[in-house]
Amino acid sequence: MKGVLILFLFLIASVHFRNRNRSVYWLMLILFFGLGLLQASQQLHHPANPDNIYNRIKEKSEAILVGTLHAMPEYNEHGDTTRITVSLHSLQFQKQRFFTPATGRVLLRLSGKWPQNIFPGDMLAIRAELKRPQSYLSPGSFDYSRYLARKNIWITGVIRNPLFVQKLANKKGITEKIKYFPENLRQAIAEKIKRTVAPNLEGLYRAILLGDRSGVDNTLQEQFKAAGVMHILAISGIHMGILGALLFFLFHHALKRSETLLLKLRIKKTAALLSLPVLLLYSSITGLNAPVVRAVIMSSIVLAALCIDRKKSSPELLCSAALAILIYSPLQLFTASFQLSFAAVAAILFILPCLRRIISSSWEMEHPQSFMAVTGAWLVSSMLVSLVAFLATAPISLYYFNRVSLVGPVANLVIEPLICLWGLLFGFLSLPFLFILPPLGEFLLQTGSHGLAAAIQCVQFFAALPFSDVFLPTPPVPLILFYYFFLTMSVISRKLQMKMSIPALGVICTLLFYLVSSLFDIKLTERKFSISFLDVGQGSAAFITLPSGYRLLIDGGGSSYISPSVGRRVIAPYLWQKGISKIDAVIVTHPDADHYNGLPFIVEHFSPSIIWVNTYSGHDPFFARFLEKARAKGIMTKLAKNGAFLEQTRKIRCIANTTSWPGDRKGENNGLVIKVAGKNFSALFPGDIEKKTEYSLLDQHFPLHSDILLSPHHGSATSNSEQFLRKISPRIMVVSAGKTRKKYFPFPGLQLLCQKNNITMLTTAHYGTIEIIDGDDGYALFGHHVREGNPLLGIKRYLIRRETAATLR
Repeated sequence: MKGVLILFLFLIASVHFRNRNRSVYWLMLILFFGLGLLQASQQLHHPANPDNIYNRIKEKSEAILVGTLHAMPEYNEHGDTTRITVSLHSLQFQKQRFFTPATGRVLLRLSGKWPQNIFPGDMLAIRAELKRPQSYLSPGSFDYSRYLARKNIWITGVIRNPLFVQKLANKKGITEKIKYFPENLRQAIAEKIKRTVAPNLEGLYRAILLGDRSGVDNTLQEQFKAAGVMHILAISGIHMGILGALLFFLFHHALKRSETLLLKLRIKKTAALLSLPVLLLYSSITGLNAPVVRAVIMSSIVLAALCIDRKKSSPELLCSAALAILIYSPLQLFTASFQLSFAAVAAILFILPCLRRIISSSWEMEHPQSFMAVTGAWLVSSMLVSLVAFLATAPISLYYFNRVSLVGPVANLVIEPLICLWGLLFGFLSLPFLFILPPLGEFLLQTGSHGLAAAIQCVQFFAALPFSDVFLPTPPVPLILFYYFFLTMSVISRKLQMKMSIPALGVICTLLFYLVSSLFDIKLTERKFSISFLDVGQGSAAFITLPSGYRLLIDGGGSSYISPSVGRRVIAPYLWQKGISKIDAVIVTHPDADHYNGLPFIVEHFSPSIIWVNTYSGHDPFFARFLEKARAKGIMTKLAKNGAFLEQTRKIRCIANTTSWPGDRKGENNGLVIKVAGKNFSALFPGDIEKKTEYSLLDQHFPLHSDILLSPHHGSATSNSEQFLRKISPRIMVVSAGKTRKKYFPFPGLQLLCQKNNITMLTTAHYGTIEIIDGDDGYALFGHHVREGNPLLGIKRYLIRRETAATLR
C-alpha cells in the first residue's frame, strides 16, 4: 500500500512539473478519495485488541471494573438517572480471583444520583452488569448499537446501586490534569448552572452552553422539533460565531485602550489571534461534535487568512473544514449531524447570494433608503437565510427522521434571537465571572434565563399551531440526488449561461412528485401478499399487505419501559422506510400493553379507517383513552365477531372472539383469533390465548389450519399445547419475543415440540423482523441481522428459506 501511495505521489509531481494543473486537481481528488476509503475501511472493524472489553463480553455478565471517568456525568430530565463513560484499565468477573487488563470505553447507567466528589479523570472501581448494546433488527428504526460504535463504545452496562461506585486513590500527573481539564471545567460550570438557574431552564442552559441535552425535558425537545428549532440545542456554528464575535469585540475594545499597543500592534489581527485559543478551549468543553469542529476549523482559517492578508474564499473554507473532519473520521460523512451541518452552511454560502441578487434589485427600485427600508431589507435577508437553510436540509431531515417543520423558517426568526442573542450571549459573559466574581456571574445567568423562558413560550406557541410539522415517508435516494442536482444547477446557472428558472422548475417538480406520492399514498411498487413480523422486543406487531393494496396492522406494542413508544421507534419508521403514509385497518387482538401501546402514534399519523377490537374496555384506562382518541379522529372502532370478514376480498377473517370464553387468569388473555389467507400460504394470529382457550377452539372445530402460525402468548409455556399445534399443522411458527426474557419466551420445550411436529420455529429475537413474501411460485422468508456481527456495517435483510409450489403440494 505504501508503494502504491509513493507511485501516485510521484505521478502527481510529474504532472505538476509539466504545468498540467487541471490534471493535478483530478489526481489529487482521486488520491483523497482513495485515502478516505482506506481510512474508512480501517474504522469499519471490531476492536482487534484481545484485551478490549468488546472481546471480553459475549453475553450479559457481572464484573468489577477499574477505570477512569472519561467525561462529565449526564443526568436525565428528572435527575434520578446518571450516564457515565469510563475508560477501562482492568476488570474482574464474578468467578475470577484476579483482575485482568482491559481496554476500551464503557457506557454505564446508574439508577440514582452520582456521587458529588467524583470528577472526570478520577480512578474508579465499579460493580456493573455488562452487555453488548442491542438495536431493533427492523429496517428504518434507530440503530443504537451503531450509533455507539461510531463513538467507539462497544459495551454498555447498568450500576444497580450508587454504593457500587467507589473512588480509588490515584495521583494525577500533569498530562492527566491537562487531558481532563476541559471536562472538569464543564462539570464545574454545569454545577453552577444547576445552583443558579430555575430547574425548568437548567437543562436548556446546559444544552446551549455545554452541549449536554440530557437534562432537557422530552416534551420540550418534541416541541423544539415541531417548531423547527431543534438545531439551536446543539452547539454549532451559530454558537461559535456569536462567541467569536463577542471575544473579538472585547479584545479589540481592550487593546484600543492602550496607546502603546495601538502604535506597536495591528489591533484587529491581535484581537483575532487572542480569540482563537479561547474558541479552541470552549470547543473542547462542548464535546467536539461535527458542527463545532467545522465551525472552529472555518474560524481558524478565516483568522489565519486575516493575519496574513489573504483573501478568504467560501468554497475553500467549507471544503477545508470537511476535509479536516473526514481525515480524522471518514465515517462522519454518513451521519445526519455532518450532512445537515454542511448542507445548511453550503446553502447559505452559495444559494443565498443568488436569491439576494434577485430580490435586492427589485427592492432597491421600489424602496428608497430609509429606516423602514433598512429594517425591511434585514427582515427579508433573515427570512431568506432561514428559508435557504430549510430547503437545503429538508430532504436530509426527512431521510433520517421522517419529519420536517413547516413553521421552522418563521419560528427561527423569533426564537434564535431570544436564545442566541439573549440567553446564549449572557451565558457566555457569565462564564468567567462564575469563578472570579460569582454574584455577577449568577446575575448574568439569571438575566439570560429570562430570554430562554421567553423562547420556550414562543416554541410552545409555534409547536401548537396546526400542521406545525409533518411526518412523511422516507424519500428515495435517487429523488434526493435529483433534488440536490437541480439545486446545484440553480446556483451555477449564470456560469452555464442558463436561466435560473429552468433548474428551479426541476427543484419544484421533484418536491411536488415526492409530496403528491407521499400525501396521497400513491402505491408505486408491485403489490404482493406479504406479512412482516416486526422486531419490537417483548411484544407483538405484524404488518400485512394484500395484492389489492389493502394494508393492515395486527397489534402494535412492545415494552412499556422504552421511551418513546415502540410505535414511534420501530413500527412507524418501518412503514415510512417502505414509503407508506397510510394504512387501512388496525386489529388489536386483546388490550395488553405489549400488544397496543405503540398504536396511538400509528393511529395519529397513518389514519386507518377502522380498528377491530375484542372489547371496548381494557385492563387499564389507557386502552379506553386510545379508543376515544381514535373515534375523535373519525376512525371506526368495531367489535369483531366470529366468522366476520374485514376486507371485501374476504382474505382477513376473525375466526373467533374468545373474550367471553372461560380461560386462564380470569380470561384476561382471551381475545381475537385472526386468519389471513394468500395465494400460496395462510397465517393464523391467535394473540395471547392460553391452553384452555386452545382446547375450546379445537372442540368447536374452527377452521384453524394455516401454513404460518404466530405463536400464542409469545411462545409461553401457558400456551402452545401440542394438540393445538397438530390441529393447525403449520410449516413455520414465528415467536414474537425479546431477548431480555428468553428463558420464558419461548419456553425451553417449545423448540423440541416444534421439531417433533416438523415445524420450523423462528424468533424475532434471533431473526429480527421476519418478512414472508408471496410469489408466483411459492413464498420466501427473509430475516434481518447485523452484517458480519459488526454494528458499524448496519442491518441487512437476508433470505432464510424459500418454499416453492412443488414443496407446498
